[in-house]
Amino acid sequence: MSTLNNFEQAEQIYQSVSTQIHPNVNYQIRIILWFTLVLCPLSGLLYLLSAIKRMKTNGPWLFKIDNNGLAHPNIHVVMPLWALLYTLVNFWGVCRLLRDLDSFIKPLTVALNILNYPLIFSLGWTKVWAMIYASPPSRFCLQAGRSAFLNINSRVLSPTLFNTIAIGCYIVPFVSTIPLNVFIARHVAAINTAWLSYDAASSAVLVSPSSESNQQIIVHNLLALEQHTQAIVKLNRAISGIYLFLDGFLLFTLLAASYLILRVLWFQVGLLRESAQRRRMIVLESQSIEPSNSQLSSSYPDTGPTRSLSNWTSFKDEHSHSHSQPDHFLDSKRLTFDDSWWSWLPSLKRGTEVDVDTWHSQIFHGARQEWEAIDEYILVQQYHSLRRYTSNTLWAAVLAGIIVISYLVLNWIIQKFVHFIKS
Repeated sequence: MSTLNNFEQAEQIYQSVSTQIHPNVNYQIRIILWFTLVLCPLSGLLYLLSAIKRMKTNGPWLFKIDNNGLAHPNIHVVMPLWALLYTLVNFWGVCRLLRDLDSFIKPLTVALNILNYPLIFSLGWTKVWAMIYASPPSRFCLQAGRSAFLNINSRVLSPTLFNTIAIGCYIVPFVSTIPLNVFIARHVAAINTAWLSYDAASSAVLVSPSSESNQQIIVHNLLALEQHTQAIVKLNRAISGIYLFLDGFLLFTLLAASYLILRVLWFQVGLLRESAQRRRMIVLESQSIEPSNSQLSSSYPDTGPTRSLSNWTSFKDEHSHSHSQPDHFLDSKRLTFDDSWWSWLPSLKRGTEVDVDTWHSQIFHGARQEWEAIDEYILVQQYHSLRRYTSNTLWAAVLAGIIVISYLVLNWIIQKFVHFIKS
């Protein structure tokens, strides 16, 4: 076993170990942590108010099972609750981290910060779960006026398997990371104990460099510090690998659900545009056949029996004032193939998110012949509504995808960094 022969060698080893044990955090990072500490309670309060408001509006339910046995979450309540729980744990972890920066990191501080990931994953999975539940497997399934998931024969997954996967995605992040989190916390506690023993022995060696027992204690604790550090490195790498797998699964399901929803929305957009074109062709033909009535035809009057279509009754009542609009107003509101880019920016209006009830709205019902028979102004209104659904779904998928990809990149960096430490 090695021994320490002089005062300078003991001092160098002590300074080297002390630098690795105590965190060296610059002023800028401390400022960021303090901002996080201030913003956490504010965001938590907003999430809590949002959940309370939604509970008063839609009822205090978290999950429901439909008539076909499929479970689905109330995202307006469940997501704020997960976000609130994440905010509380994050606030507690940041408070302890700021306190530990002046000494060395405690086991509970490490455990709280690692626990953040399963909570944020559960928040994201709630949104993806709702999107999967609302996504139809075929763009043609709406022609029958029903949601895809209301047709039990059109789904790939059985209700039991679907519900098991949905609930399992909440359980797996906690079950797979909490044991590793406990092991890391225990190794951190062992490092702190070894450091205190090493610190006491080093102080004694600085006073009496020739003490054989103190030198042996120092060497023993140095070996213990190295062993526990390598164990933490391996556990961190294992957790990072689990995160990579879960984030990859979340990204895949997010893209798949978004694709299924957007496919239907784009199909409806094309169908609506085609109906508008055919409607105009009918009007032009009518004008050429009856030139004496061209002025009356250009204002799209009542066309008789086609106006009594039951599928459009309520929508027409809401927009009955459109029949009194002047010709130049209708011309300015006609459907066009080239929409400006700003019209596809996300809308801040409520009720533009896609769920199962969306497919039962009037915009997704009715045959093409019925669409061609109604007023063009109503087609315009439906087109704008459909475009809001499409743009909001697209932007939600893009932003959520960016967040998940950011976590994937972060975990990849951690994997490379941990591998560098290990080597």
